[in-house]
Amino acid sequence: MPLGASMRAVLLIIELYVIIVVVDVALAWIQTTPAPMPRRLTHALTEPPQALLRRVLKPAWTDGWDLSPLVIVVLLGALRVWLIQP
Repeated sequence: MPLGASMRAVLLIIELYVIIVVVDVALAWIQTTPAPMPRRLTHALTEPPQALLRRVLKPAWTDGWDLSPLVIVVLLGALRVWLIQP
């Protein structure tokens, strides 16, 4: 069954957001503070959902690792698969 234009737009937004999350993680290795550009932009777009997940995923549970970007990518991937299913 072909996807409608609105569904393709939603899937594109999901894929673009996943790319932004990955770019933010890569930039975090280079720019340790989110103040300079371009990380300021990627951090502003990804920080609200990551902050929410960090409260749920206590650092003690994850041995101090920030797993929120990984969880976001996995959840968005699952949402994408769920949306494509007939």
